[in-house]
Amino acid sequence: MEVTAQDQKFAGLLRLLDEATSSLLAAITRARPINPYDESKLLLIKHFSLSTFDRVKAYLEATPTHEEKLAMFSSRTEVLIDDVSMNDVRKYCVLRHAPPQVRLQLAGSRFDSLPLEDLVNEADILTQRANLDALAVAAVFSKGKNKNKKK
Repeated sequence: MEVTAQDQKFAGLLRLLDEATSSLLAAITRARPINPYDESKLLLIKHFSLSTFDRVKAYLEATPTHEEKLAMFSSRTEVLIDDVSMNDVRKYCVLRHAPPQVRLQLAGSRFDSLPLEDLVNEADILTQRANLDALAVAAVFSKGKNKNKKK
């Protein structure tokens, strides 16, 4: 087997990673693809990247650390919103008021793929379903309590 630049980069990457992170690359190590470094780079970026929702949240909730200069704070947080649009900020501002289960369901890939109006409509539908489910559970639970009281 010929040693390529990809193999050398991949070996260097494995030496730099801790045990927990390098275990993510076990499948690539076993498969021995032609471009192991490129595949591992894509896998690590995908694994450790924040969603757009999480980046907007982190940016809006960030505060400077004790004695941190504002220039340092700005450069530390600016990378969070490099490719975030004003529409993404609007979506975040609306979704942060949704119930936690709705927010969790829509904050992932749906957040990026749906326009604001569709995301809000989807959030309303999911919230309504969650409320109806809660009412149904409460009704069943209260019927069970009433049966026990009659005995």
